[in-house]
Amino acid sequence: YGLRARVITLTIAPTLIIGILLSAYFIKNRYQELEQQLSVAGQAIIEPLAIASEIGLSNESRENVRRLIGHTHRQHSQYIRSIAVFSDQNDLFVTSNYHRNLDLMAIPDGDSLPDRLEISRLQDTLLLRAPIRAIGGFNNNLTQDQTIGYITMEMDLSTVKLKQYQEIISAAVVLILGVILSGFFAYRLLLDVETPITQMINMIDRIRRGHLDVRIEGKLLGELDTLKNGINAMAISLSEYHLEMQQSIDQAT
Repeated sequence: YGLRARVITLTIAPTLIIGILLSAYFIKNRYQELEQQLSVAGQAIIEPLAIASEIGLSNESRENVRRLIGHTHRQHSQYIRSIAVFSDQNDLFVTSNYHRNLDLMAIPDGDSLPDRLEISRLQDTLLLRAPIRAIGGFNNNLTQDQTIGYITMEMDLSTVKLKQYQEIISAAVVLILGVILSGFFAYRLLLDVETPITQMINMIDRIRRGHLDVRIEGKLLGELDTLKNGINAMAISLSEYHLEMQQSIDQAT
């Protein structure tokens, strides 16, 4: 590869590699942060909902619980797909959306009721399950803190993925701008380095053909100026040597 290809490669390649690595790192962290925020928001919704559903579940008041979870679903419909309340026999009590896959929201047969908040991720869905415990004082047949059922909330991760795609687009735009800026600096570097070197190559070729009176004019950068002075000095020395040799030939003739 020539000097031009090497300068462009060694200037743009580090920017491209570092940009891709940093973009991937921050996009991944951002996605995890958004998913964590959605999980925290779901936890803040389902825990008070489990407490509020206790009275209706213990009194088998389906309409009250249905209105409660239906209002919560409509209020947070951007993130919530469905809310379902199950009894301690793992039977569906009420749900805010009958068109969803209720088997996915129920606890698998043979598993015990949850005793604390459980969060699980299934593809583009976040499932949260919280136990519904008897508070006591409303129903004498129930002991305090007895688990009388559980509530399951299905949250949609598509909004998180949409924000991730937006982050990817933003990172791609920044990366492209970085590559363009790096290409501009590479172009300026080529002008400062390749043009003087090309002039020196042309001058050496003219000296080789016998034009000893040519010189490189102008002020160059750093070591290139030292190289220019060295080539000019070499041309002067060759011109003086050629003149002396011609004089010696004339005297001998």
